[in-house]
Amino acid sequence: MKTRFILVITLLCLSLGLFSEIVRVQGFESSPQDNWGYSPNPQPNRLVWWGPSNQPIGGVTAQSGDWYWASWDLDNINHSLVFDESSCELGFLYSISFWYFTKNLNPDTDYCRYTLSFDGGITWETAVNLDGDTDAWSLAEVDIPHYANSVMLKVEALYDGFSKYVHWDNFVLERVELYPVAPTVYNVQASQRRDGSKIIDIHYNLFDANNDPSSISVFVSLDGGESYEYQPATENLSGDVGDEIPSGTTGNIVWHAGEEEIEFDSDNCCIIIKAEDNTTGAVATPFFDPPSQYFVESQIVTIFCATEGASIYYTTDGTDPDESSLPYTNPITISTTTTLKARAYKEQWLPSAIAQGEYVIVPEGFVYVPGGTFTMGDTRGAGGSSELPTHSVTLNPFYLSRYQVTQAEFSQYMQPGSNWTSGYGLGDDYPAYYVSWYAALKYCNLRSLAEGFTPVYSINGSTNPASWGSVPTSSNSTWNAAICNWSANGYRLPTEAEWEYAARGATNNPDYLYSGSDDIDAVAWYSGNSDGSTHPVGGKAPNGLGIYYMSGNLYEWCWDWYGSSYYGSSPSNNPTGPTSGSSRVLRGGNWNGSASYCRVAYRVNGNPNGAGGGSGFRVCRAGL
Repeated sequence: MKTRFILVITLLCLSLGLFSEIVRVQGFESSPQDNWGYSPNPQPNRLVWWGPSNQPIGGVTAQSGDWYWASWDLDNINHSLVFDESSCELGFLYSISFWYFTKNLNPDTDYCRYTLSFDGGITWETAVNLDGDTDAWSLAEVDIPHYANSVMLKVEALYDGFSKYVHWDNFVLERVELYPVAPTVYNVQASQRRDGSKIIDIHYNLFDANNDPSSISVFVSLDGGESYEYQPATENLSGDVGDEIPSGTTGNIVWHAGEEEIEFDSDNCCIIIKAEDNTTGAVATPFFDPPSQYFVESQIVTIFCATEGASIYYTTDGTDPDESSLPYTNPITISTTTTLKARAYKEQWLPSAIAQGEYVIVPEGFVYVPGGTFTMGDTRGAGGSSELPTHSVTLNPFYLSRYQVTQAEFSQYMQPGSNWTSGYGLGDDYPAYYVSWYAALKYCNLRSLAEGFTPVYSINGSTNPASWGSVPTSSNSTWNAAICNWSANGYRLPTEAEWEYAARGATNNPDYLYSGSDDIDAVAWYSGNSDGSTHPVGGKAPNGLGIYYMSGNLYEWCWDWYGSSYYGSSPSNNPTGPTSGSSRVLRGGNWNGSASYCRVAYRVNGNPNGAGGGSGFRVCRAGL
């Protein structure tokens, strides 16, 4: 008698758009939310560094908050953190995430890794090695098997040397509620008794992630497993068969095969066990045509679903769709940046996973800068104290003009600069200079109003520059108190952090000295090659995002007040500069400055009323 093992499972993926519930968290902040206990081995030690820290070690600070678990020079001794066992309830899918930072580990001799245990630490799964040289905080995400009753996590590091580091932060155990899923049958075994009774004993295990009872059926193949069409008569089966068999059963079935009406050839006879709990299959996930990406013009998007007869519902406001959302009947026109979500339904079927697409319609003349995290400040050791400490900054996405605002663009809304001269560069495609910070704000709001966007800046309670009066030529407390509406969709100056992030091409790798290159002559006009003048925008090579002259040509105004020591206290998420000051930030160097001033990390300040021949600006808009 042959036996066959059949795994009957249609576990749905985790991307169903379900609400995630945090079960345990440990961020080393000694706060009430840090409820996931852990045991370090060995205990914290400062001879090597092994323990919590709120200071930079290896060029990094905490991923969030103030504290993280740091290690350095571990003397080739295994160091580990073992997190307390946490139970896993039926009806949920669990996952673990954590952040790690590594630097200079040798993959042949060193490691940073994690492993899991599902039996309270008695046995551990094979360890998973992590990247040994991230040089930035990186996210690790681990799915827990749906059958696990509990889980423990262990992270480990081993290395030696004063230039190597492994750090961890923000360990999170979370769960999502399971949709109904089919039960699992495993460890199926069948044997015929040797007493001539022609009785077959069948054993199996049953598991249902939703803890639903199942209907158990026996099917037999008479052709060596090619097909399973024969089903034994109900009266010839006894034991754990039929309806209402509970999950977790170690099943035993007795089959009186000799009572069947046909003879069986034991060499060609195979048995399977099927389990059902009235769980129907899930509707196929919808998909979009064209797929989401960046576009420079409106798109007509068609939504498809492979499940025949399914009804599709969608949203364009970022919310998750359900059967009360807009029904899809015809292709959708998307003319502005939109988060499109769709879900398909069919009667007596599980709803589909949520399909999501980010349709980014990039305005003409702009570049989309995706949100992300980077290291801000002097990463090359070429600057001064105002560029330190280097620090991690996370930004939302935004649009930034590909070029500095030109004289033609400025003149469309503002009085042309009376001092634009052929000596410094004169023409529609030359950048606008002799522009003060005050004038840049007025330009932004005028352009926003003209193009139908919500103005960003308000002065003395008004967003209409017609009520602001003339642009001040000396410091003005009313204009200095301008308010920025960060949620408005109009034009504005970039923050200093946004400016540097875009200048770096939204990445520290490669860590260029200038915007887009280590060769300044390839990307910038400065005192060494400008012949004493500005140059038309867009002439030299752009950076990795396709943005021109974020090094050289003209200094560019940023929104922020200038603070020489601001980096020491800057928030990590979307910083907007000090709350007050006497001067505003300028970035990027200019045609009359040295190469050092063109570095992406270089900072300089100017009076907001100042309108020099070496300063201009570019504009940005909020992204998704």
